[in-house]
Amino acid sequence: MPHMDTFAVVLTHNRPALLRQTVDAIGPQVDLVIVIDNASEPPVDHHDLDGEGRRVCVLNVHDQPPNLAELWQLGIDVAEKYRLHTAETPVERESSWRIAFL
Repeated sequence: MPHMDTFAVVLTHNRPALLRQTVDAIGPQVDLVIVIDNASEPPVDHHDLDGEGRRVCVLNVHDQPPNLAELWQLGIDVAEKYRLHTAETPVERESSWRIAFL
């Protein structure tokens, strides 16, 4: 079976309870959850979201007003870098990958 990397990119701002529920729900289904926190008070901390074998990456940005296209692209870039960094063979580097945007 070919290797398949799966990612979730979540944009958030000041919704810690909903963010936690989202990460709890999607985390077990993907290789990495990428949370892009746009100026939440307090900022999102990845230690609050890690756990139960899932990997979470949090990027805190402060673009006001937010440029959603740039934030989505940032998530794609992080997923691609993670995928290339963790690939063990040339075949894995060329394998398919999926991203869910939430």
